Amino acid sequence: MSDSDRDEQARAAVVSRDSNWSVIWLLPLVALAIGGWMLFEQWRDQGPLITISFNSAAGLEAGKTRIRTRDVEVGQVENITLSGDDESVLVEVRIDREAERLLRADTQFWIVSPRIGLSGVSGLNTLLSGVYIELAPGQAKARRYTFVGLNEPPVTPSNTPGMPIVLSSAGPVAYSVGDAVVYRGLVVGQIEEVDFNVDERVVYYQTFIKAPYHRLITDNTRFWNVSGIRIDLTTDGISVQTASLQSLLTNSVTFGVPEGNADGTPATEGSYFPIHPDYAAASSPRYKHAVEYVLLIDDSVRGLQVGAPVEYRGIKMGEVLAINFASRADGMVMLDDYRIPVLVSLEPAKAGYADSKAGEQRIREQTELWIKGGLRAQLKTGSLLTGKLLVELQHYEDESTEEIVHFDGRPVIPTRPGEISQLTYKIEALLDKLNDLPLEGTLEDISVTAREFNETAASTKQLTEQLQQWFNKAEQEQLLGNLNEALESFSGLAAGYASGSSGHGEIMALVETLNARLQELQPLLLRLNQRPNSLVFGAEQKDDMQPKAKSP
Repeated sequence: MSDSDRDEQARAAVVSRDSNWSVIWLLPLVALAIGGWMLFEQWRDQGPLITISFNSAAGLEAGKTRIRTRDVEVGQVENITLSGDDESVLVEVRIDREAERLLRADTQFWIVSPRIGLSGVSGLNTLLSGVYIELAPGQAKARRYTFVGLNEPPVTPSNTPGMPIVLSSAGPVAYSVGDAVVYRGLVVGQIEEVDFNVDERVVYYQTFIKAPYHRLITDNTRFWNVSGIRIDLTTDGISVQTASLQSLLTNSVTFGVPEGNADGTPATEGSYFPIHPDYAAASSPRYKHAVEYVLLIDDSVRGLQVGAPVEYRGIKMGEVLAINFASRADGMVMLDDYRIPVLVSLEPAKAGYADSKAGEQRIREQTELWIKGGLRAQLKTGSLLTGKLLVELQHYEDESTEEIVHFDGRPVIPTRPGEISQLTYKIEALLDKLNDLPLEGTLEDISVTAREFNETAASTKQLTEQLQQWFNKAEQEQLLGNLNEALESFSGLAAGYASGSSGHGEIMALVETLNARLQELQPLLLRLNQRPNSLVFGAEQKDDMQPKAKSP
Protein backbone atom coordinates (compact mmCIF):
# COMPACT_ATOMS: atom_id res chain seq x y z
CA MET A 1 0.00 0.00 0.00
CA SER A 2 1.29 3.21 -0.96
CA ASP A 3 1.72 6.20 1.30
CA SER A 4 -1.01 8.17 -0.40
CA ASP A 5 -3.52 5.42 0.27
CA ARG A 6 -2.65 5.30 3.89
CA ASP A 7 -3.17 9.08 4.30
CA GLU A 8 -6.56 8.85 2.68
CA GLN A 9 -7.63 6.09 5.05
CA ALA A 10 -6.46 8.13 8.09
CA ARG A 11 -8.54 11.10 7.05
CA ALA A 12 -11.58 8.88 6.68
CA ALA A 13 -11.06 7.43 10.15
CA VAL A 14 -11.26 10.88 11.85
CA VAL A 15 -14.63 11.30 13.66
CA SER A 16 -16.20 14.70 13.11
CA ARG A 17 -17.46 16.61 16.23
CA ASP A 18 -20.31 19.28 16.56
CA SER A 19 -19.33 22.85 17.83
CA ASN A 20 -20.63 23.96 21.43
CA TRP A 21 -20.72 27.76 20.61
CA SER A 22 -24.17 29.51 20.63
CA VAL A 23 -25.59 32.98 19.99
CA ILE A 24 -27.15 33.07 23.49
CA TRP A 25 -23.69 33.68 24.91
CA LEU A 26 -23.90 37.22 23.49
CA LEU A 27 -26.67 38.28 25.94
CA PRO A 28 -24.47 38.39 29.12
CA LEU A 29 -21.85 40.26 27.21
CA VAL A 30 -24.37 42.81 26.05
CA ALA A 31 -25.80 43.14 29.62
CA LEU A 32 -22.31 43.55 31.03
CA ALA A 33 -21.53 46.19 28.48
CA ILE A 34 -24.80 48.00 29.21
CA GLY A 35 -24.18 47.86 32.97
CA GLY A 36 -20.67 49.16 32.53
CA TRP A 37 -21.94 51.93 30.33
CA MET A 38 -24.60 52.81 32.91
CA LEU A 39 -22.00 52.86 35.68
CA PHE A 40 -19.82 55.05 33.54
CA GLU A 41 -22.72 57.37 32.81
CA GLN A 42 -23.62 57.55 36.52
CA TRP A 43 -20.01 58.20 37.46
CA ARG A 44 -19.75 60.82 34.76
CA ASP A 45 -23.07 62.50 35.72
CA GLN A 46 -22.66 62.46 39.53
CA GLY A 47 -21.75 65.73 41.19
CA PRO A 48 -18.61 66.51 43.15
CA LEU A 49 -17.89 65.22 46.65
CA ILE A 50 -17.32 68.11 49.07
CA THR A 51 -16.26 68.21 52.72
CA ILE A 52 -17.91 70.40 55.35
CA SER A 53 -16.45 70.84 58.84
CA PHE A 54 -18.91 71.25 61.75
CA ASN A 55 -18.40 71.46 65.49
CA SER A 56 -21.05 68.79 65.98
CA ALA A 57 -22.94 66.31 63.83
CA ALA A 58 -26.10 66.36 65.96
CA GLY A 59 -29.03 65.11 63.90
CA LEU A 60 -26.95 64.19 60.79
CA GLU A 61 -27.08 60.65 59.31
CA ALA A 62 -25.00 59.27 56.47
CA GLY A 63 -27.17 58.26 53.52
CA LYS A 64 -30.25 60.09 54.85
CA THR A 65 -29.53 63.74 55.62
CA ARG A 66 -30.18 65.91 52.58
CA ILE A 67 -28.68 69.18 51.38
CA ARG A 68 -31.19 71.88 50.48
CA THR A 69 -31.24 75.37 49.08
CA ARG A 70 -34.53 77.29 48.90
CA ASP A 71 -36.28 74.02 49.89
CA VAL A 72 -34.84 72.18 46.84
CA GLU A 73 -32.69 69.07 47.48
CA VAL A 74 -29.29 69.40 45.84
CA GLY A 75 -27.25 66.70 47.59
CA GLN A 76 -26.92 64.09 50.30
CA VAL A 77 -24.58 63.26 53.18
CA GLU A 78 -22.48 60.18 52.34
CA ASN A 79 -20.05 59.89 55.22
CA ILE A 80 -19.40 61.40 58.68
CA THR A 81 -16.00 61.13 60.37
CA LEU A 82 -13.96 62.89 63.03
CA SER A 83 -11.23 65.28 62.02
CA GLY A 84 -7.60 64.44 62.57
CA ASP A 85 -7.36 66.60 65.71
CA ASP A 86 -10.71 65.30 67.05
CA GLU A 87 -11.95 68.87 67.47
CA SER A 88 -14.52 68.88 64.67
CA VAL A 89 -16.65 66.63 62.49
CA LEU A 90 -16.00 66.15 58.77
CA VAL A 91 -19.15 65.61 56.74
CA GLU A 92 -18.71 64.33 53.16
CA VAL A 93 -21.55 65.46 50.93
CA ARG A 94 -22.32 64.46 47.35
CA ILE A 95 -23.67 67.48 45.48
CA ASP A 96 -25.81 67.05 42.38
CA ARG A 97 -23.97 67.96 39.18
CA GLU A 98 -26.48 70.63 38.21
CA ALA A 99 -25.92 72.28 41.63
CA GLU A 100 -22.12 72.33 41.32
CA ARG A 101 -22.28 75.91 40.09
CA LEU A 102 -23.44 76.94 43.58
CA LEU A 103 -20.14 75.93 45.16
CA ARG A 104 -18.33 79.25 45.39
CA ALA A 105 -15.65 80.53 47.73
CA ASP A 106 -18.22 82.39 49.84
CA THR A 107 -20.91 79.65 49.85
CA GLN A 108 -22.24 79.00 53.35
CA PHE A 109 -23.53 75.81 55.01
CA TRP A 110 -25.34 75.36 58.32
CA ILE A 111 -27.46 72.74 60.03
CA VAL A 112 -31.17 73.53 60.18
CA SER A 113 -32.88 72.36 63.37
CA PRO A 114 -35.65 73.74 65.62
CA ARG A 115 -34.51 77.00 67.27
CA ILE A 116 -36.20 79.43 69.62
CA GLY A 117 -34.81 82.94 70.09
CA LEU A 118 -35.78 86.58 70.63
CA SER A 119 -36.14 87.01 66.88
CA GLY A 120 -38.67 84.18 66.66
CA VAL A 121 -39.02 80.41 66.15
CA SER A 122 -37.36 78.68 63.17
CA GLY A 123 -36.82 75.17 61.85
CA LEU A 124 -40.15 73.75 62.98
CA ASN A 125 -40.48 71.81 59.70
CA THR A 126 -37.54 69.61 60.76
CA LEU A 127 -39.70 68.07 63.47
CA LEU A 128 -41.33 65.97 60.71
CA SER A 129 -38.76 65.89 57.89
CA GLY A 130 -35.65 65.64 60.05
CA VAL A 131 -32.53 67.79 60.29
CA TYR A 132 -30.99 68.94 57.01
CA ILE A 133 -28.10 71.10 55.84
CA GLU A 134 -28.94 74.45 54.24
CA LEU A 135 -26.79 75.78 51.38
CA ALA A 136 -26.59 79.52 50.78
CA PRO A 137 -25.07 80.15 47.31
CA GLY A 138 -22.15 82.53 47.14
CA GLN A 139 -21.33 85.30 44.69
CA ALA A 140 -17.56 84.84 44.36
CA LYS A 141 -16.09 83.63 41.07
CA ALA A 142 -13.63 81.13 42.58
CA ARG A 143 -14.78 77.54 43.19
CA ARG A 144 -14.31 75.68 46.48
CA TYR A 145 -14.95 72.11 47.62
CA THR A 146 -13.92 72.32 51.28
CA PHE A 147 -16.00 74.44 53.65
CA VAL A 148 -16.34 75.33 57.33
CA GLY A 149 -19.97 75.12 58.40
CA LEU A 150 -21.63 77.83 60.48
CA ASN A 151 -22.61 77.08 64.06
CA GLU A 152 -25.68 79.32 63.74
CA PRO A 153 -27.77 80.28 60.75
CA PRO A 154 -26.43 83.49 59.22
CA VAL A 155 -28.33 86.63 60.12
CA THR A 156 -28.10 87.74 56.51
CA PRO A 157 -27.47 85.22 53.70
CA SER A 158 -24.38 85.94 51.61
CA ASN A 159 -26.36 86.66 48.45
CA THR A 160 -28.66 89.26 50.06
CA PRO A 161 -28.43 92.64 48.29
CA GLY A 162 -27.30 95.51 50.47
CA MET A 163 -24.15 96.90 52.08
CA PRO A 164 -22.09 95.84 55.13
CA ILE A 165 -20.90 98.56 57.52
CA VAL A 166 -19.18 98.62 60.92
CA LEU A 167 -20.64 100.29 64.01
CA SER A 168 -18.46 101.01 67.05
CA SER A 169 -18.99 101.92 70.68
CA ALA A 170 -16.55 102.73 73.49
CA GLY A 171 -19.14 101.73 76.10
CA PRO A 172 -20.12 98.26 77.31
CA VAL A 173 -21.34 95.56 74.93
CA ALA A 174 -24.97 96.59 74.50
CA TYR A 175 -26.00 94.66 71.37
CA SER A 176 -25.89 91.05 70.25
CA VAL A 177 -26.06 89.17 66.99
CA GLY A 178 -29.48 89.59 65.39
CA ASP A 179 -30.34 92.94 66.98
CA ALA A 180 -32.17 95.18 64.54
CA VAL A 181 -31.21 98.40 62.79
CA VAL A 182 -34.39 100.42 62.30
CA TYR A 183 -35.20 103.48 60.25
CA ARG A 184 -38.42 105.33 61.04
CA GLY A 185 -39.89 102.19 62.55
CA LEU A 186 -38.83 99.84 59.70
CA VAL A 187 -36.28 97.08 60.25
CA VAL A 188 -33.68 97.73 57.54
CA GLY A 189 -30.72 95.76 58.82
CA GLN A 190 -29.25 93.59 61.54
CA ILE A 191 -26.07 93.16 63.54
CA GLU A 192 -24.23 90.11 62.23
CA GLU A 193 -21.16 89.89 64.42
CA VAL A 194 -19.83 91.40 67.66
CA ASP A 195 -16.09 91.90 68.17
CA PHE A 196 -14.31 93.46 71.15
CA ASN A 197 -10.91 94.97 70.43
CA VAL A 198 -8.84 94.46 73.58
CA ASP A 199 -6.13 96.94 72.59
CA GLU A 200 -8.53 99.76 71.68
CA ARG A 201 -11.17 98.75 74.26
CA VAL A 202 -13.80 99.38 71.63
CA VAL A 203 -16.71 97.15 70.61
CA TYR A 204 -17.18 96.71 66.86
CA TYR A 205 -20.50 95.54 65.42
CA GLN A 206 -20.45 94.06 61.91
CA THR A 207 -23.77 95.27 60.50
CA PHE A 208 -25.60 94.66 57.25
CA ILE A 209 -28.04 97.20 55.77
CA LYS A 210 -30.45 95.67 53.25
CA ALA A 211 -31.18 97.16 49.86
CA PRO A 212 -32.56 99.66 48.98
CA TYR A 213 -32.11 101.22 52.44
CA HIS A 214 -28.32 101.08 52.18
CA ARG A 215 -28.56 104.11 49.88
CA LEU A 216 -29.62 106.15 52.93
CA ILE A 217 -26.20 105.72 54.51
CA THR A 218 -23.89 108.68 53.80
CA ASP A 219 -20.79 110.18 55.36
CA ASN A 220 -23.05 112.54 57.38
CA THR A 221 -25.23 109.75 58.78
CA ARG A 222 -25.32 109.35 62.57
CA PHE A 223 -26.31 106.21 64.48
CA TRP A 224 -27.80 106.26 67.98
CA ASN A 225 -29.41 103.91 70.47
CA VAL A 226 -33.22 103.53 70.59
CA SER A 227 -33.46 100.50 72.86
CA GLY A 228 -36.38 100.18 75.25
CA ILE A 229 -38.30 103.24 76.43
CA ARG A 230 -36.72 106.65 76.90
CA ILE A 231 -38.33 109.03 79.39
CA ASP A 232 -37.19 112.67 79.48
CA LEU A 233 -38.21 115.18 82.14
CA THR A 234 -37.90 118.71 80.79
CA THR A 235 -39.41 122.13 81.40
CA ASP A 236 -42.08 121.23 78.81
CA GLY A 237 -43.15 118.15 80.76
CA ILE A 238 -42.52 114.42 80.44
CA SER A 239 -41.81 112.88 77.03
CA VAL A 240 -41.77 109.13 76.32
CA GLN A 241 -40.02 107.81 73.23
CA THR A 242 -39.67 104.33 71.74
CA ALA A 243 -38.79 103.18 68.23
CA SER A 244 -40.90 100.04 67.77
CA LEU A 245 -42.36 97.07 69.62
CA GLN A 246 -39.26 95.05 68.75
CA SER A 247 -37.03 97.63 70.46
CA LEU A 248 -38.90 96.95 73.71
CA LEU A 249 -37.78 93.32 73.63
CA THR A 250 -34.33 93.66 72.07
CA ASN A 251 -31.78 96.40 71.64
CA SER A 252 -32.01 98.47 68.47
CA VAL A 253 -30.03 101.10 66.61
CA THR A 254 -31.41 103.77 64.32
CA PHE A 255 -29.78 106.33 62.06
CA GLY A 256 -30.39 109.56 60.20
CA VAL A 257 -28.86 112.85 59.16
CA PRO A 258 -29.22 115.58 61.85
CA GLU A 259 -31.41 118.51 60.96
CA GLY A 260 -29.58 121.34 59.26
CA ASN A 261 -26.86 119.06 57.82
CA ALA A 262 -26.45 118.12 54.17
CA ASP A 263 -27.17 114.52 53.15
CA GLY A 264 -23.53 114.00 52.20
CA THR A 265 -21.97 111.54 49.79
CA PRO A 266 -23.00 107.84 49.79
CA ALA A 267 -20.99 105.64 52.12
CA THR A 268 -18.96 102.67 50.89
CA GLU A 269 -18.85 99.08 52.11
CA GLY A 270 -17.08 98.68 55.43
CA SER A 271 -17.51 102.31 56.49
CA TYR A 272 -17.19 102.96 60.24
CA PHE A 273 -19.82 104.82 62.29
CA PRO A 274 -19.90 105.40 66.08
CA ILE A 275 -23.06 104.66 68.06
CA HIS A 276 -24.24 107.65 70.11
CA PRO A 277 -26.29 107.20 73.32
CA ASP A 278 -29.24 109.26 72.04
CA TYR A 279 -30.38 111.62 69.31
CA ALA A 280 -29.24 114.72 71.22
CA ALA A 281 -25.69 113.40 71.33
CA ALA A 282 -25.85 112.26 67.70
CA SER A 283 -27.10 115.62 66.45
CA SER A 284 -24.56 117.59 68.45
CA PRO A 285 -21.97 119.19 66.12
CA ARG A 286 -18.59 117.50 66.09
CA TYR A 287 -15.72 119.95 66.29
CA LYS A 288 -12.05 119.08 65.92
CA HIS A 289 -10.41 121.95 67.80
CA ALA A 290 -10.65 122.85 71.50
CA VAL A 291 -8.62 124.75 74.09
CA GLU A 292 -7.96 123.23 77.52
CA TYR A 293 -8.19 125.09 80.84
CA VAL A 294 -7.89 124.08 84.50
CA LEU A 295 -10.29 124.82 87.34
CA LEU A 296 -9.06 124.52 90.94
CA ILE A 297 -12.20 123.62 92.89
CA ASP A 298 -12.49 124.36 96.63
CA ASP A 299 -15.89 122.67 97.02
CA SER A 300 -16.91 119.04 96.75
CA VAL A 301 -17.02 117.67 93.20
CA ARG A 302 -19.60 115.03 94.02
CA GLY A 303 -22.08 115.04 91.13
CA LEU A 304 -19.56 116.40 88.62
CA GLN A 305 -18.82 113.85 85.89
CA VAL A 306 -16.55 113.65 82.88
CA GLY A 307 -18.54 114.99 79.94
CA ALA A 308 -20.50 117.49 82.05
CA PRO A 309 -21.20 120.68 80.08
CA VAL A 310 -19.27 123.91 80.51
CA GLU A 311 -21.78 126.70 79.91
CA TYR A 312 -21.64 130.44 79.52
CA ARG A 313 -25.02 131.87 80.55
CA GLY A 314 -26.79 128.69 79.51
CA ILE A 315 -24.91 128.18 76.21
CA LYS A 316 -22.69 125.11 76.08
CA MET A 317 -19.12 126.13 75.29
CA GLY A 318 -17.28 122.87 76.10
CA GLU A 319 -17.19 119.97 78.50
CA VAL A 320 -15.34 118.49 81.46
CA LEU A 321 -12.44 116.33 80.29
CA ALA A 322 -11.01 115.02 83.57
CA ILE A 323 -11.46 115.36 87.34
CA ASN A 324 -8.41 115.31 89.60
CA PHE A 325 -6.43 114.41 86.50
CA ALA A 326 -2.95 112.93 86.99
CA SER A 327 -0.36 114.31 84.60
CA ARG A 328 2.79 113.68 86.62
CA ALA A 329 4.78 110.50 87.07
CA ASP A 330 3.46 109.89 90.59
CA GLY A 331 -0.03 109.54 89.14
CA MET A 332 -1.73 111.58 91.88
CA VAL A 333 -2.52 115.29 92.06
CA MET A 334 -2.39 116.70 95.60
CA LEU A 335 -2.35 120.46 96.12
CA ASP A 336 -1.18 122.16 99.31
CA ASP A 337 -4.55 123.87 99.78
CA TYR A 338 -6.47 120.66 98.98
CA ARG A 339 -8.09 122.12 95.88
CA ILE A 340 -9.16 119.63 93.22
CA PRO A 341 -7.95 120.26 89.64
CA VAL A 342 -10.59 119.83 86.95
CA LEU A 343 -9.65 119.85 83.26
CA VAL A 344 -12.19 121.48 80.92
CA SER A 345 -12.26 122.38 77.24
CA LEU A 346 -13.67 125.34 75.34
CA GLU A 347 -14.46 124.90 71.65
CA PRO A 348 -13.76 127.91 69.41
CA ALA A 349 -16.64 127.06 67.04
CA LYS A 350 -19.17 127.35 69.87
CA ALA A 351 -17.85 130.82 70.68
CA GLY A 352 -18.34 132.02 67.12
CA TYR A 353 -14.78 131.45 65.92
CA ALA A 354 -13.53 129.12 63.19
CA ASP A 355 -12.97 125.45 63.99
CA SER A 356 -9.25 125.72 63.28
CA LYS A 357 -5.90 126.58 64.82
CA ALA A 358 -6.62 130.24 64.19
CA GLY A 359 -9.88 129.86 66.10
CA GLU A 360 -7.99 128.31 69.02
CA GLN A 361 -5.65 131.29 69.13
CA ARG A 362 -8.59 133.73 69.05
CA ILE A 363 -10.39 132.07 71.93
CA ARG A 364 -7.16 131.94 73.97
CA GLU A 365 -6.70 135.68 73.55
CA GLN A 366 -10.34 136.44 74.31
CA THR A 367 -10.46 134.17 77.35
CA GLU A 368 -7.29 135.76 78.72
CA LEU A 369 -8.93 139.20 78.53
CA TRP A 370 -12.09 137.83 80.17
CA ILE A 371 -10.14 136.22 83.02
CA LYS A 372 -8.38 139.50 83.73
CA GLY A 373 -11.76 141.26 83.55
CA GLY A 374 -13.36 138.95 86.14
CA LEU A 375 -14.37 135.73 84.34
CA ARG A 376 -14.98 133.06 86.98
CA ALA A 377 -16.14 129.44 86.97
CA GLN A 378 -18.69 128.06 89.39
CA LEU A 379 -20.26 124.63 89.99
CA LYS A 380 -24.02 124.68 89.61
CA THR A 381 -26.73 122.07 89.88
CA GLY A 382 -27.84 120.87 86.46
CA SER A 383 -30.68 118.66 87.70
CA LEU A 384 -32.39 118.60 91.08
CA LEU A 385 -33.51 115.01 90.44
CA THR A 386 -30.12 113.53 89.60
CA GLY A 387 -27.91 115.97 91.50
CA LYS A 388 -25.52 116.28 88.56
CA LEU A 389 -23.36 119.39 88.39
CA LEU A 390 -22.19 121.56 85.53
CA VAL A 391 -19.62 124.32 85.18
CA GLU A 392 -21.00 127.84 84.72
CA LEU A 393 -18.82 130.71 83.45
CA GLN A 394 -19.80 134.19 84.58
CA HIS A 395 -18.32 137.69 84.82
CA TYR A 396 -17.68 139.51 88.13
CA GLU A 397 -16.20 142.97 87.65
CA ASP A 398 -15.15 143.31 91.29
CA GLU A 399 -12.92 140.21 91.00
CA SER A 400 -10.66 141.34 88.13
CA THR A 401 -7.01 140.33 88.19
CA GLU A 402 -3.83 141.22 86.36
CA GLU A 403 -2.12 137.84 86.55
CA ILE A 404 -3.12 134.52 84.97
CA VAL A 405 -2.04 131.42 86.89
CA HIS A 406 -0.97 128.27 85.06
CA PHE A 407 -1.31 124.69 86.27
CA ASP A 408 0.41 121.82 84.47
CA GLY A 409 1.11 124.11 81.54
CA ARG A 410 -2.53 125.17 81.12
CA PRO A 411 -4.12 128.50 82.11
CA VAL A 412 -6.32 128.44 85.20
CA ILE A 413 -9.80 129.98 85.22
CA PRO A 414 -10.43 131.26 88.79
CA THR A 415 -13.42 129.78 90.59
CA ARG A 416 -16.07 130.98 93.02
CA PRO A 417 -17.92 128.94 95.68
CA GLY A 418 -20.68 126.79 94.28
CA GLU A 419 -24.40 127.28 94.79
CA ILE A 420 -24.55 124.86 97.71
CA SER A 421 -21.66 126.55 99.51
CA GLN A 422 -23.15 129.99 98.96
CA LEU A 423 -26.53 128.85 100.23
CA THR A 424 -24.85 127.36 103.31
CA TYR A 425 -23.06 130.65 103.99
CA LYS A 426 -26.33 132.59 103.61
CA ILE A 427 -28.19 130.30 106.00
CA GLU A 428 -25.40 130.51 108.57
CA ALA A 429 -25.39 134.33 108.34
CA LEU A 430 -29.18 134.41 108.73
CA LEU A 431 -29.00 132.21 111.79
CA ASP A 432 -26.29 134.43 113.27
CA LYS A 433 -28.48 137.50 112.77
CA LEU A 434 -31.43 135.79 114.40
CA ASN A 435 -29.27 134.76 117.33
CA ASP A 436 -28.11 138.36 117.84
CA LEU A 437 -31.67 139.70 118.11
CA PRO A 438 -32.84 140.31 121.77
CA LEU A 439 -35.68 137.91 121.40
CA GLU A 440 -35.29 136.13 124.73
CA GLY A 441 -36.31 139.12 126.91
CA THR A 442 -39.10 140.07 124.55
CA LEU A 443 -40.50 136.56 124.63
CA GLU A 444 -40.43 136.55 128.42
CA ASP A 445 -42.30 139.89 128.58
CA ILE A 446 -44.85 138.65 126.07
CA SER A 447 -45.30 135.49 128.13
CA VAL A 448 -45.94 137.49 131.32
CA THR A 449 -48.34 139.78 129.49
CA ALA A 450 -50.16 136.79 128.07
CA ARG A 451 -50.58 135.29 131.54
CA GLU A 452 -51.91 138.58 132.94
CA PHE A 453 -54.26 138.92 129.98
CA ASN A 454 -55.57 135.41 130.58
CA GLU A 455 -56.17 136.22 134.25
CA THR A 456 -57.97 139.46 133.29
CA ALA A 457 -60.08 137.60 130.77
CA ALA A 458 -60.99 135.00 133.35
CA SER A 459 -61.99 137.72 135.84
CA THR A 460 -64.04 139.49 133.21
CA LYS A 461 -65.77 136.26 132.29
CA GLN A 462 -66.55 135.57 135.91
CA LEU A 463 -67.91 139.10 136.33
CA THR A 464 -70.07 138.70 133.24
CA GLU A 465 -71.52 135.49 134.56
CA GLN A 466 -72.26 137.12 137.90
CA LEU A 467 -73.91 140.07 136.16
CA GLN A 468 -76.08 137.71 134.17
CA GLN A 469 -77.11 135.93 137.29
CA TRP A 470 -77.82 139.18 139.04
CA PHE A 471 -79.92 140.47 136.18
CA ASN A 472 -81.92 137.28 136.12
CA LYS A 473 -82.38 137.44 139.85
CA ALA A 474 -83.31 141.12 139.67
CA GLU A 475 -86.16 140.32 137.36
CA GLN A 476 -87.57 137.94 139.90
CA GLU A 477 -86.78 139.53 143.22
CA GLN A 478 -85.11 142.81 143.94
CA LEU A 479 -83.80 144.32 140.73
CA LEU A 480 -82.56 147.57 142.21
CA GLY A 481 -80.85 145.98 145.19
CA ASN A 482 -78.86 143.53 143.15
CA LEU A 483 -77.98 146.20 140.64
CA ASN A 484 -76.52 148.33 143.39
CA GLU A 485 -74.44 145.43 144.61
CA ALA A 486 -73.20 144.79 141.09
CA LEU A 487 -72.25 148.41 140.63
CA GLU A 488 -70.34 148.34 143.85
CA SER A 489 -68.47 145.19 142.77
CA PHE A 490 -67.69 146.74 139.38
CA SER A 491 -66.49 149.94 141.07
CA GLY A 492 -64.14 147.91 143.20
CA LEU A 493 -62.76 146.11 140.15
CA ALA A 494 -62.32 149.38 138.25
CA ALA A 495 -60.53 150.88 141.22
CA GLY A 496 -58.02 148.03 141.05
CA TYR A 497 -57.01 149.12 137.49
CA ALA A 498 -57.37 152.84 137.97
CA SER A 499 -54.50 155.26 137.49
CA GLY A 500 -51.95 154.94 140.27
CA SER A 501 -52.83 151.33 141.09
CA SER A 502 -50.34 148.44 140.81
CA GLY A 503 -52.30 146.79 137.96
CA HIS A 504 -52.33 149.98 135.94
CA GLY A 505 -48.54 150.34 136.31
CA GLU A 506 -47.90 146.81 135.10
CA ILE A 507 -49.99 147.29 131.96
CA MET A 508 -48.26 150.56 131.10
CA ALA A 509 -44.80 148.98 131.57
CA LEU A 510 -45.77 146.10 129.24
CA VAL A 511 -47.01 148.53 126.56
CA GLU A 512 -43.76 150.51 126.73
CA THR A 513 -41.66 147.30 126.39
CA LEU A 514 -43.61 146.17 123.32
CA ASN A 515 -43.27 149.62 121.75
CA ALA A 516 -39.45 149.54 122.23
CA ARG A 517 -39.18 146.08 120.66
CA LEU A 518 -41.24 147.14 117.64
CA GLN A 519 -38.98 150.15 117.11
CA GLU A 520 -35.94 147.82 117.11
CA LEU A 521 -37.54 145.54 114.50
CA GLN A 522 -38.73 148.43 112.28
CA PRO A 523 -35.44 148.71 110.18
CA LEU A 524 -35.44 144.96 109.57
CA LEU A 525 -39.11 144.98 108.50
CA LEU A 526 -38.49 147.96 106.19
CA ARG A 527 -35.55 146.12 104.58
CA LEU A 528 -37.60 142.97 104.06
CA ASN A 529 -40.40 145.04 102.54
CA GLN A 530 -38.03 146.58 99.99
CA ARG A 531 -35.90 143.44 99.29
CA PRO A 532 -37.51 140.24 100.48
CA ASN A 533 -34.51 138.11 99.32
CA SER A 534 -31.90 140.15 101.20
CA LEU A 535 -31.80 137.70 104.14
CA VAL A 536 -30.66 134.88 101.78
CA PHE A 537 -28.64 136.65 99.11
CA GLY A 538 -27.40 139.66 101.04
CA ALA A 539 -28.26 143.31 100.83
CA GLU A 540 -26.21 144.07 97.74
CA GLN A 541 -26.83 142.64 94.25
CA LYS A 542 -24.86 143.50 91.20
CA ASP A 543 -25.81 143.10 87.58
CA ASP A 544 -24.02 140.53 85.43
CA MET A 545 -21.14 141.72 83.37
CA GLN A 546 -21.78 141.57 79.66
CA PRO A 547 -18.99 140.19 77.42
CA LYS A 548 -17.27 142.90 75.47
CA ALA A 549 -15.47 142.58 72.19
CA LYS A 550 -11.75 143.04 72.09
CA SER A 551 -10.80 146.61 71.39
CA PRO A 552 -9.00 147.05 68.09
